[in-house]
Amino acid sequence: MPRFPAACLTALLAVLALAGPLSSPALAADGAAEVKADVAACRPLEAPAIPLLPTGADVVSVHANAYATEPAANGAFARADTAARLVDGRDLEAQLAAYLRCDTPFMRLTHGQLARLADEIPKAAGDGRDASPVGVFLFGWSSGHDALVVRPGIDRPTDLSGATIAYPEKGRPLDLLARILSDAKAAAGGDWQPPTLLATRRASGLEGDAPAAVFMRNADVDAVFVTAPEAEVLTAGGVGTGAEGSVRGAEVLLSTRSLSRALGEVLVVRADYLKANGAQVAALVQALLDAEEEVREDVLKQLVPWDKVAAILLGSAERAAEAEALWKGVETVGLEGNKTWATASHPLSFTRLVGDTGRFLAERQMVGTVLEVTTAGWAWDDLGGDLFDTRAARISGFDTQAADAATRRMQSEGTLDDSTLLTFTINFEPNQADFPASRYAGDFRRVIDLAATYGGAVMTVEGHTDPTRYLVMKYREGQPENVLRRQRQSTLTLSLSRAQAVRRAILDFADSSGVPLDASQFVVDGRGIEDPASGLCGAPEVPACPDSFKAGDPAPPRTEEEIRANMRVVFRMVNVEAESDVLTPVVNW
Repeated sequence: MPRFPAACLTALLAVLALAGPLSSPALAADGAAEVKADVAACRPLEAPAIPLLPTGADVVSVHANAYATEPAANGAFARADTAARLVDGRDLEAQLAAYLRCDTPFMRLTHGQLARLADEIPKAAGDGRDASPVGVFLFGWSSGHDALVVRPGIDRPTDLSGATIAYPEKGRPLDLLARILSDAKAAAGGDWQPPTLLATRRASGLEGDAPAAVFMRNADVDAVFVTAPEAEVLTAGGVGTGAEGSVRGAEVLLSTRSLSRALGEVLVVRADYLKANGAQVAALVQALLDAEEEVREDVLKQLVPWDKVAAILLGSAERAAEAEALWKGVETVGLEGNKTWATASHPLSFTRLVGDTGRFLAERQMVGTVLEVTTAGWAWDDLGGDLFDTRAARISGFDTQAADAATRRMQSEGTLDDSTLLTFTINFEPNQADFPASRYAGDFRRVIDLAATYGGAVMTVEGHTDPTRYLVMKYREGQPENVLRRQRQSTLTLSLSRAQAVRRAILDFADSSGVPLDASQFVVDGRGIEDPASGLCGAPEVPACPDSFKAGDPAPPRTEEEIRANMRVVFRMVNVEAESDVLTPVVNW
C-alpha cells in the first residue's frame, strides 16, 4: 500500500470521512434497497459537471481542467473544444440525485457502487427519458489505496468463512468484498460458511459507524474493508499494538496492491444524454485520455502542482503530500486499458465487473436486481488519436528472479502457505507431456481470470509427481542411495517440465483468447515427490505408513484414485506485498 506521511494521516482521514452521508451508529445487516426517484429529462449542458472523488484517479480530471473547478480556457478539455465543471462527488446519494435530475449526466464511482444502485436507477421511460448508465471511461484501478484488515486467526481468505465483516454499505470496497468472498468460497468448497456482513452508512473515517471505527470498538468484528490511511492506523503500519488507535494483532490480509485489477474507478453517463450529445461526451473522454497521458509524463518530470491538486481533491493546498500519496495508490490505464474495458468478453470489462458484483449482491439480497449496463461502443483508436501509449506493448510487472527467490525462501521457511491467497489444482495422466486447451479450457480460463484480477500477486505453477515408483525402488527393490537420489532428481526434472508446459499452454491460450497475460507473473517450480497429495509419513493428518517407512517419506497411495491425485499441477496466488524487490515499477515511457 502507498505510505502516507504520518503527520498527514489525521488530516487526510478527516477529509475521507466526508465521503458518503453521515448517520447514527446503527449497523444494518446486508443493506436494503431504497425507493426509486423520478427521472427528469435532460437538456444540453455547455459545461456538464464531472464529479470528483478524493482518489489518485481523479488527478486526471483535475489536470484536464487545468487544475481548476470551473471551465478553463486551457487544458485538455479546452483543447478538445469542450468544457466541464468539477464538483464534489463524495456523497454518492447526492451524486445519484443530481444524475436522476440530470443536473449532471455523469456519475463517478466504482463498478460495485454502480451495481449497488441497481434498485435506485429506474428503467427507461417511454418518452425518451433514460437514466440507464453507460460506461464511458475507466480512469484506472486502485493499486494499494484499499485494503482488508483482519484480526489474528485469519491468515488467508478462506479463513473468512463464518466471519463477521464490516464494510461501507455503498462504499468503494464492494467490488473487493464480492471478489474476495467469491474466490474464497470457491477455494473452500463445501467447508464454506457465509460470513455475516455488517453494512455501515458512513463510508470512512475513524468515528461513528464508519467501518474502521466499528472494527476498533467491536471485538466481534473479524475483518473490515478500509482505505489505506485507515489501514495504516488500525495496523500501526504493520501489526497493530493496541496503541495510538491501532487494534492489537490487526494486519492487512490483502490490499489492492495484490488484487490490483478488482476495484475500478469509472465514469458513466446517462443513456439519453449520450444519445443527444454524443459528440460532446466523446470530446470529454478524448480530453481525459490526453490528460491521463500528460499526467503520467508530468509525474515523471515532477511537474504536477500537487498543492493545486490537494486544494481541489482534499480541500487544502497544504496537503500536497497526501495528494501525491493518493496518486501512488492508483494505476491509470489510458487508451489500452479502456479498449480492454469496453470488450465485453474480457474478464476486466465494464459489463463483466458490474455483472459479477451485481450477482453477488443479489445472492446476498443486498439488491433486488442485477443492473444491465453497456459501454458507448466507440472506436477507441479514433478517440485516442496520436496518443503514444506504450501499454500496447508488454512490459514485465515482476522481477522474475526475485519472485522465484521469494517463493523458494517462503517454501524453505515454511511460510508459503501463510502467504498463499488461493490455490487450485489440475490433474494429468501418466506420461502426459502436453496440456491441450481443448481439454483444459475451463481450468485455463480460471487461471486467466485470477492472473488478470490479482495483478500484483505472483502465480506459482507447481508440478508434482506420484511417488509410487520411488517407494517401490526403496522398500521393495532395496535400491542403493545413489540410485534413489537419481530417481528423486528425475521426478523433480519431470515435474518442472510439466509445470513449464502448463505455463506455456496457459500463456498461448490467453493470447488466442484476446487476454494476453504478463508472463513474468508466473513462476514455475518442480516439486517432484516432495509434497504428494497423499501426504508425508509422520504428519498428523496422514494415515499410518508401514512400519519400515521413515518419517518424511512420501505416504504410499492406497488406491488408483490417490495415485492419480498425486499427478497434478497446483496453482498458487502468492501475496508478495511485503517483498519490495519482486514487483517492478510500471514503465510508462
